[in-house]
Amino acid sequence: MDDHVTKYILKFRRDPDLPLPLVHGVFGGVNPMGEIELNFFAESEDLPDRVERLVSNADGAVLNEEIISGDPEARHVTRTIVSRIVVTYATAQAIRTWLDEQIKVMEDIAAGADIPFFGDPSSGPKQ
Repeated sequence: MDDHVTKYILKFRRDPDLPLPLVHGVFGGVNPMGEIELNFFAESEDLPDRVERLVSNADGAVLNEEIISGDPEARHVTRTIVSRIVVTYATAQAIRTWLDEQIKVMEDIAAGADIPFFGDPSSGPKQ
């Protein structure tokens, strides 16, 4: 082997408690150290402030139920940060290259399969 080359063998191990979070999007940007901070988030509709229920004393049947929330005209959504990652410029480039390769694989699969919105991001879930 060349004297200027070092061979590395990478082994992989996964923490059995490693969570697999659902991610709907990411935001962040370049930090003061010149790295990119990524804040991956999941979105969910908020729980109501409270629910008021009228129940019949005779048979326990629910007669009426009203959901009480701050603004009934608006939908309230919470973004929960599920993971924060900081990467260098070089790592960001490597991630971009890897993602481009994976997207190409998905597009190739979708070209021969009838999978809803799999190959066409414009017809998939909206952000």
